[in-house]
Amino acid sequence: MNWIKKASQIPSSEIRSVALELQSSIDYSEKSELIERYRGYGLQVFEDPNSLCIVKLVQQALCEKKPFSVVRIGDGEANLLAFGNNANTPYLNQWVADHYVSRQADRFAVSDASLYLVKHLMLESIYSADIVGVRGIYYMGMPDYGSKTPMEWAMKLKEKPRRIGVLRAETEMLKMARLGCLQGKVIASANLYLAIINNLRLLFEKVHGSVVLVTDQFDSVRLLQSKFPHVQFQIIPLPLTKLKWLRLPRMPIFVALFEKLLDHHLEGSLVLVGAGPWAEFYCAIAKQRGAVAVDIGSGFDLLAGRNTRPFHDRLKRSSQDQYSYSSKFVN
Repeated sequence: MNWIKKASQIPSSEIRSVALELQSSIDYSEKSELIERYRGYGLQVFEDPNSLCIVKLVQQALCEKKPFSVVRIGDGEANLLAFGNNANTPYLNQWVADHYVSRQADRFAVSDASLYLVKHLMLESIYSADIVGVRGIYYMGMPDYGSKTPMEWAMKLKEKPRRIGVLRAETEMLKMARLGCLQGKVIASANLYLAIINNLRLLFEKVHGSVVLVTDQFDSVRLLQSKFPHVQFQIIPLPLTKLKWLRLPRMPIFVALFEKLLDHHLEGSLVLVGAGPWAEFYCAIAKQRGAVAVDIGSGFDLLAGRNTRPFHDRLKRSSQDQYSYSSKFVN
């Protein structure tokens, strides 16, 4: 319960700062406004997470054996990406960074040095990506901000500080677009994994090498192996580190471990990654090795029939319980 106590200690000045930030920003409850902002910066936007346009781009890269990566910047990634960017919320910044790193099986001792390294790796992953999934351009039901006033929304951070990632994910990515850092990339919904897992057969047909699965969801791995017996699967099981020592490593050593485990020549191969915020690093490395790499995140959960995100519950309700995950997504 210690984390709850620490969350409740967020200074009132930081709560007011977040409220002012939200009040002075664009209306993030209006997805159309975010979409138009991205398009206004000259970017192509596919807001539908089921868009076949996303699938076709991945197919084309596989056919051409072209290195390609698809990353997604959600709450957790944004909280790490934004570290050090918001001078008015130092307590909140540190809390969410500690929280997200501590939740990962592959983790490290949190310090300014390690967090700035993670921030650098996250930026490099975005710079090298071809498709970037972002928050805010697709909602199913009530958006996160709902009908709350900026102060009401900010006050809720004392209960769930990690929700600052909702705001950071939208402001940070829009800022990168404004600065020209996303030029030449396609912007898609952070839920784009739906398009991928709904069209696995189409993608596997275009693979010239192997399909590499980077995940700790081994029931999903077995399901895919049984449904696609002719596909050459390679598995990189997570976590990569075995934390038996009392002290955590000072830096994210799992990145170097992944580099050692991943084949060097992956032209025409497809790499599907579900590794929390570290997935973006792994996608960037896989692209460097010639692969087509896609962060499908909790898509691995859906393949096994598990609803592990609020979005999954809304997805199932909207489909009138027609989702039979183990059959729908892999046929």
